[in-house]
Amino acid sequence: MHRLRPAPSTAADLDIAGDVKKLADGAMPAATAAYASALADLAWLEIYFNNKPADAQQYITPLRQIVPADSVILARLEGFSYLTDGKRDEARVKLSAVADRDPLAAMGMIDLDRDKPAAVTTAAMRKLLSENASGTMGAVLIEAMRSHVGLMPGGPDSAAIHEQIDAFPMDWLDILDFSKAQRFYELKADGLGKILYEFGEPVLARVTLTNLSKYDITIGADGIIHPDLWFDVKIQPVLNQTLPGVALDRITQKMILHPRESVDTVVRVDQGQLGNVLQGNPNLRMALYFSVFTNPVSQQGGIAFGPGGYRAQFSHTLVRDSTQPDPAVFKAAFARLQEGTPADVRIRTVELLGAYVAVLRNQQNQGLADRAKELMEFIRKSTNDSVPSVRAVATYVTAILSDAQVKEGLIRQMLADPSIPQRMLGLAALQQSMEIPQIKELARALADSDPDPSVKQMAASTIAVTELAPTTAPTSGPSPQDALPGMPGMPGMGGPVAERMWVERWGNRRLG
Repeated sequence: MHRLRPAPSTAADLDIAGDVKKLADGAMPAATAAYASALADLAWLEIYFNNKPADAQQYITPLRQIVPADSVILARLEGFSYLTDGKRDEARVKLSAVADRDPLAAMGMIDLDRDKPAAVTTAAMRKLLSENASGTMGAVLIEAMRSHVGLMPGGPDSAAIHEQIDAFPMDWLDILDFSKAQRFYELKADGLGKILYEFGEPVLARVTLTNLSKYDITIGADGIIHPDLWFDVKIQPVLNQTLPGVALDRITQKMILHPRESVDTVVRVDQGQLGNVLQGNPNLRMALYFSVFTNPVSQQGGIAFGPGGYRAQFSHTLVRDSTQPDPAVFKAAFARLQEGTPADVRIRTVELLGAYVAVLRNQQNQGLADRAKELMEFIRKSTNDSVPSVRAVATYVTAILSDAQVKEGLIRQMLADPSIPQRMLGLAALQQSMEIPQIKELARALADSDPDPSVKQMAASTIAVTELAPTTAPTSGPSPQDALPGMPGMPGMGGPVAERMWVERWGNRRLG
């Protein structure tokens, strides 16, 4: 039989005797089994590949102390040691005892019976190979018997298997190549009905997948298209880099996309770091170059599309318009806060005024500081708004922009408020404004006993986040405000926990 002949190697300097002494009492069965397997592999290497059965004894002797006397592996190693040394009768005794349970011992028996007719030997080899046609065992057997049987003989189902393989459309595999995936399905994305957005206005996008192929395309965790959609954006002129993962959504409407069939989903994309940039810089007009890709996977350099996925740019550049801090703008904002104006407009106005309070109060100008106080008064008035969501956002903004003592009192008031939006935004403010022990204490009361399931879930999540939070703030990493000296933005608005996602613009924001 033909054998692989790797270059001889030197065994590592191991304290095998000491190890076996520790394992011999059987107190660590898993460790004993693993160690025995390693010794057997080293012994097999010396006997079968290096033709040095004497060198294998340093492994076989300790192996006898930690495996049963009737061990299949031990019988195989001892039998092949005899066979390699030309002691065929002794080898037959050892190998025949386990040949019906060990394919390698059966291979040794075929070698011992090589004086039988060639047809009988070949038939025995083919039978052994057909019964062990895969894995490392199959590789060892076919390499040893290649000169007698050639390639691995087909099993009883080989004809049916070949028929299925021949029927498989090999061109379907091209979908795994991102440069060819576009031939199979089209990925399109664009703003939802508009291009220009005002401050605080939800930036919504529609993503459409269309099957262009003649094959069904599956969507799911095990499908050719995974349900996740990953959104990146480049902002000009604010940042000269791409912000990754500003939104993430899932395709849930269909599990199979038939030929020429489409599925679409609407996603809010002004989230994460992008939300911080937009919220903190109301006076800047920003061009937003969005892209989306399918099948996101984690790689060393970040998140990228994997096999079957590709990236598509939005059909149009979306624009967040500027709102200048001049008296006419503020006068119009004050008017919009009056009852009768749509609630979502009042919410955006409160957020706009809050953003400008954060900007103006940091300027070295008494007039601007006085203007910031004036804006704060109008925000405070909205804390008495008749609409719960408007009242909640106004209280939240007031809390975020207030000093520590006032902030704590407002947050406690929000957490005890009968309004669900107030309690949710109270939790959001709590995460940013207090130390971890206080966060856990106040959130625990809602997590244990709040009557609303959504509030209970958010409170529990708030506690979980504190347990994952680092003890110190990161000292590096991208910050949307770094590129804008003097424009720090409003603290906490649009932060990483997506504070406003629970209440603002009910019906407009898509909850993941």
